[in-house]
Amino acid sequence: MANPLLSFLSNEYFLLSTTPYLLPADLAALARTSRSLYGLITHSRSVWRHLDLSLAARPPPATSSAVDFLATSAPVRSPFRYESKLGGLLSKHFVLRDVKTLILDGLPVDHVFLSRLLMGDTYRIQILSIRDCLHINERELQNLLQYLLRTTRDRSELKLKGIYYFGAADYNRQGVVEKKNAQFIHPSRITQGWVGMLNACAGQIAFDTRLCTGPRHERGTEEQRFRRIASVRLTGGCAGCGTTPERRENKEVGLERVLRAPIPVMTSDVKVACAGGPETEVLRCQSCVQDMWCHGCEKWWCEDCVEMIPKQKRIADECIECGPMCHDCNNITTRTCKACRGSFCLTHSPEADDNHVFLPPTPLIPTNPPRRCVCRRVSRARY
Repeated sequence: MANPLLSFLSNEYFLLSTTPYLLPADLAALARTSRSLYGLITHSRSVWRHLDLSLAARPPPATSSAVDFLATSAPVRSPFRYESKLGGLLSKHFVLRDVKTLILDGLPVDHVFLSRLLMGDTYRIQILSIRDCLHINERELQNLLQYLLRTTRDRSELKLKGIYYFGAADYNRQGVVEKKNAQFIHPSRITQGWVGMLNACAGQIAFDTRLCTGPRHERGTEEQRFRRIASVRLTGGCAGCGTTPERRENKEVGLERVLRAPIPVMTSDVKVACAGGPETEVLRCQSCVQDMWCHGCEKWWCEDCVEMIPKQKRIADECIECGPMCHDCNNITTRTCKACRGSFCLTHSPEADDNHVFLPPTPLIPTNPPRRCVCRRVSRARY
C-alpha cells in the first residue's frame, strides 16, 4: 500500500513549502518512520535549503504551560551545549550540501561559531539571519566580515550575499500592526563602527538596512555630514512635492539594496529578499527625520519642502508620549490650561477637559511628578 505522506512530499513544491517550518529533530523523527522517507529527506535538495533554527527560541504560545516551555527551551539556555549540537547538525553531508538560508535568530551563538560557519569551504550559505543573538561580540563580527572581504580574495569565492542583523526577529513581529512610516531598527543596535563596515560591504553583502542618504549629510552642518545608519522607513512620498529627494536627483540606481522582512521561504536569492519595497520609500537616520516626520498622521516632508513651511506651523514635540507631530495634529490633541497656562495632551491626560487638567493632591514629597500641566491653583476642595 502506497504511503500517502510519501506521495505528498514527493512533490517538490509541497516539500519546499512544508520542510522550512519543521525543526531538524522533527525531520529526523520523520525520516526514521520508513526507509523511503529517509531517502527522501537525506537526498532531496529542497529539504535543507531553508533551515530555520529560530523555531526553538520562539516564545511559547498562550495555551502552553510553563513546564512545556522550560522543556523546549532547555537547550537554548546552555550556549556551549547548543553550539555543539548545532555544529553536529551542520556537519552532516546532506545539510552542508544544501543549506543556503540559515536562520539563527535568538539563539546563543557567538562569533567563534560564526567564524567556523562562514570561513569553511564546505558551507554554501547565501542568506544568514542572526537577529536578537545576544552572545555575538559586535567587534569580532566586524573583524570576521573584514576578513571575508579581504582584497586578496576573489569576489567570486564569497558565497554569503545577505545578513539580517539589525532588525527584530520575525517571531517578535507577529501580531504587531506595522505602520506605513515607522522606526524599523532600535537605536541600541546601531553603533558608529557599523558605518564603515556597511560602506565596505557595499555591493557584496546586503544588510537589513543601509547608510542614510539624506541631503543633510552632503550639504548640512559639519555635525550633520557624518554618515549614519538608517533606522526609519518613510513611504508614500513627501507631503509637499509628492516625491523623494533620491528620485528627484536620479540617485535611486546607485542605492544599496536592503534586505526586507520576513525572510523569503521559497528561494534563497538575495535579489528576491531585497524586492518588494514601494518606489517612494526612503530610509533615513533619526537625526534626519527629527523635524520632518509627523508621528500622528505619518506624513513626512523632504528637506526642501520643510524650509517652505512657516516656523510656527512646523513639526513640534508638544507631548513626550505622542512624539513630534505636525501643526494640525497638535491642534487636535494639545490644549492650554486656563489656570496655569501650561499645555497638556488630551490623549495622555484622561483626567483633563478642554480647558483644565485636574491633578490629584500631591504628597509632601512627590514621587511621580506630573507629565504636563502643573496646575497648582486647583483647590483640594474639588477632589
